[in-house]
Amino acid sequence: MDRCDELEKLRAEREKKRLVVHTAALKLLLEAQERVSFADAWQFITRHFSELYSAKENIADLRKAILLLAVMGKLVPQDLSETPACELLKEIAAEKQRLVKEGKIKASKRLPEIKPEEVPYQLPEGWEWRCLDELLVFGPTNGFSPKPVDYETPIRSLTLSATTSGTFRGEYSKFVNVDISLDSDLWLQYGDILVQRGNTLEYVGVPAVYRGKPNQYIYPDLMMKLRLSSELDIDFIYHAMSSQPSRDFLRARASGTSSTMPKINQMTLRSLPIPIPPLHEQHRIVAKIDQLMTLCDALEQYIEAATTKQTFLLIAVMAQV
Repeated sequence: MDRCDELEKLRAEREKKRLVVHTAALKLLLEAQERVSFADAWQFITRHFSELYSAKENIADLRKAILLLAVMGKLVPQDLSETPACELLKEIAAEKQRLVKEGKIKASKRLPEIKPEEVPYQLPEGWEWRCLDELLVFGPTNGFSPKPVDYETPIRSLTLSATTSGTFRGEYSKFVNVDISLDSDLWLQYGDILVQRGNTLEYVGVPAVYRGKPNQYIYPDLMMKLRLSSELDIDFIYHAMSSQPSRDFLRARASGTSSTMPKINQMTLRSLPIPIPPLHEQHRIVAKIDQLMTLCDALEQYIEAATTKQTFLLIAVMAQV
């Protein structure tokens, strides 16, 4: 038993050191200003990858780092021959003006410029900071929460659990007995982004993209819905909204943070700073994120399989005692 206690103590010390080294390595990677220092930090992580990522807790931090590197412009190389983001923003503004003239959307009051202290990091050449509001052709608007019924109806209303994971899960819905016209804005359309307006501090502001059929679900009052310009890559903006700086921005401005249900309002969400790269770079970043997140999934599965194998070995040993 003394040897077991000693082994457990050594294991705990090793895990603590692994966490400290991992945190320091990611900090160096994210704070590197020069290409050489960035390469050195990344080389350290790749050289010690198997040691750093043998625990699932570190995989979660790696996912956050991937998103942050992506929206900082450090995940894929820049191509200065591409049309810069300032030109893309002109096309978005033109699209919004056209929709206003057609009566499809209402003109919104322009928000103040993003303050220097609201910029969490410097962007590469050709990128631009913009408030989320400048990128929208709809919303954000709050949903509607009618009382659920215990029988089947033509209308399903989402619960908060449908988007708390950051991905849309339609099984978390309930039937409601209300009349909602087919042209109502309460219905979800393909590409709509839902944001948690009220939840615990961990989940408030979490976005999720709806990719299902139109007019299948309505969304509740504790969610906000928005729709992006067709000139943007929806997945890139979703990733930007999911990154740590965006999450921190919304949490810091949530009201009632001491209670169990802090909330953000529409103005707070509209003012969220979003980094905008050239469109083709948006596509490349999204592809790289998908690739790396798939590797993270495989790594988590490997760790789970290894843990299960260790448990079976322990059971087999104990059976022989």
